[in-house]
Amino acid sequence: MSLLKKVSKLSSTELDICIQELAKELLKSISITHNIRNIAKQFSKKAIKSREDDVNNIAKISEDTTSLEPMSLSKESIDLFYSVSKKKENDAHNKLREDILCDMLNNKIPNEWLSDSKWDKLQTSLKEYVSKIVYPSEKLINAERKSGRGHNHDFLFKVQESEQKIKEIKVEFKYNSENISQYPEFLSVSSAWFSKENTITYAEFYYENYLQKVVKLFESIDEEIPTKAQYMKYIYQNYYTKHPIFQAMYEQEEPILKQKKKLVDESICDYLTNHFQLDIDKLNTKLKESQDNKQFMLYKNGAFYHDCIREEELSIVKIKSIKLGNTVICETKAEKTDIHMLLRWKNHAGILFPAWQIKLVRNK
Repeated sequence: MSLLKKVSKLSSTELDICIQELAKELLKSISITHNIRNIAKQFSKKAIKSREDDVNNIAKISEDTTSLEPMSLSKESIDLFYSVSKKKENDAHNKLREDILCDMLNNKIPNEWLSDSKWDKLQTSLKEYVSKIVYPSEKLINAERKSGRGHNHDFLFKVQESEQKIKEIKVEFKYNSENISQYPEFLSVSSAWFSKENTITYAEFYYENYLQKVVKLFESIDEEIPTKAQYMKYIYQNYYTKHPIFQAMYEQEEPILKQKKKLVDESICDYLTNHFQLDIDKLNTKLKESQDNKQFMLYKNGAFYHDCIREEELSIVKIKSIKLGNTVICETKAEKTDIHMLLRWKNHAGILFPAWQIKLVRNK
């Protein structure tokens, strides 16, 4: 029997009930379809937004890590000694400068390149520098690259001191400076260093008093704050992916940079002014260990300059003051020489790697 015939045999009451039930089912169907469409639209928007965020984050990460991209040595690389690099290019360009110097010290630069006036000028100036640390009776055998973790210098010069004796000289290269006091730092270490035993470190202080305040600045961070043990495990390194909170803060900091910086600056000032206790013996030991027997090879405007830090300049006597709320000024045994210890974050303020940036200041 056809549907039409079945319907024609229904009473008016049965027909009304049937129509009402049919209408309900139709409305449900329309509602479900509408919801599905809304969900699809929302999902599509989220997917597009997520894709845009991914692209932006990739661009941001790429910009931050440009310095990690390898660069090959060429004849045109000499121009790096006649220009100042952008901040994001510093690491890559300095590595290439060090490659050039190492090859030049070991006589591996092609003669064709050395016939160029820029290359020739660099080689002449480099020889003059070497003559200041290698005596006429001695001979430079070779120079080894020693940069990277575990080393506080860039080159190790092996020098034939006598027929029976070879000595080693640690050399650190600094670009665009004539002496070490012009350079922003001669040593950088984590902020875990130099606090007296059984006193609070800056990272611990920041976790306990400021991290939650900073996280609240972010509108859409759902990640839980790590335990103190987890936080201390990962805070002194460079990888945001070690914990979701670091990654989220890194990706979402742009709109609240000023507010975040204000809180972070406040935390540093609060810590140094009210909580930091310097262990002078630890500091002196670290300074001497890291700078022992080290010579600086500085370069600026086409010329190399020699400098070294004397032992008395590495001997801290006392804290003189706290400058600008972020720098500990230390008096040394050397007259008119101070050590400045800037407390700063290496990888985005308030997110990763609080560290001491240590600078030598020779007052005139």
